[in-house]
Order: sequence, then C-alpha cells, then structure tokens
Amino acid sequence: MRIAQGDREALADLYDLYAQLLYSLAVYTLNDPREAEDVVHEVFIDIWDHACSFTESLGSPFSWAVVLTRNRSIDRLRSDPRHLLAFKNQRVNSFQAGGGDPELACESVGPDACHQIRLALEGLPDDCLAVIELAFFRGLTHTEIADVLREPVSTVKARIVFGLSQCLRRNEA
Repeated sequence: MRIAQGDREALADLYDLYAQLLYSLAVYTLNDPREAEDVVHEVFIDIWDHACSFTESLGSPFSWAVVLTRNRSIDRLRSDPRHLLAFKNQRVNSFQAGGGDPELACESVGPDACHQIRLALEGLPDDCLAVIELAFFRGLTHTEIADVLREPVSTVKARIVFGLSQCLRRNEA
C-alpha cells in the first residue's frame, strides 16, 4: 500500500474515493454531522498512522476504512451516555419500524452519496445485504445480528466481509 510508504497523494486519492461514503455512515450512526466530520477525520489519520499494519489478505482498504468508521462512531456514542441513549432509542425504533433503508440512511449527505451507496449495494446476495444493513444502517453488533438472524457470529462476519469486498470490486471497476 502506497500510504504505508508515506505517499500523501495515495491518501488523498483514498480520501476522494471514500470520504463521502464514510461520512454518510458516520452521520447515520451518530445523527450529528459535526461529530461525523470528526470521526472521518480521525479515520483518515488512523489510516495514515497505521497503514503499515494493514494486511490486504484480511480485507480491502475500503472494508478496513468502513470498519474503522463504524467502530469510531460507536466508540464516540459509547463515550457519552446521552449519545448512547439516543442511539439505542433510534436503533430500537428503527428496527421495530423496519427501518434501516440505505436510501433513508444517506439522505442527509445528498443525492450523489445516496446514488453511490445504492450502486455499491446493488446486486449483493440477500444474505450479505441483510447483515450489512443490520450492521451499518441499524448499528447492530455482530452478536446482535447473529441473534436476530439466528446464525453463528462467524457466518455474520463472513457475509459482511464478502459483501464489502463485492462493493469494493464494483467501486474500483
């Protein structure tokens, strides 16, 4: 990875490719555009600082960035009890209402990002799409998804990895 060699242009290219999608994920999770900006900024700092530890055989740069964004967003929610309570209420209400539609989740970042997310998810197998929606648009943990779907946690993780890798392949094409 060129970023691990200190190539700032490679980081800029990665940012141009994924920043808007990562931002939409953070906005949806946090329900706060300012907090989401901070999270995305921190994610790209993490990518720059830890690029040498990235192992492509474990996943793509895209999936690594998505996981970093999701984890940072959830960590931020957990660090402030008020945010966590609001997040849990949103998640329960969304889950009970059948929410979590990627189209609704990305409206706050505009039509271009919504279009990118739609294209990325288009054509994924239903089992992969279901776990990605539960994880990234409803904010459930791997264990919670496994409970909801009555599947092993390892199956949930494998479907997420496969689905994200398919999204990346389409994005690079």
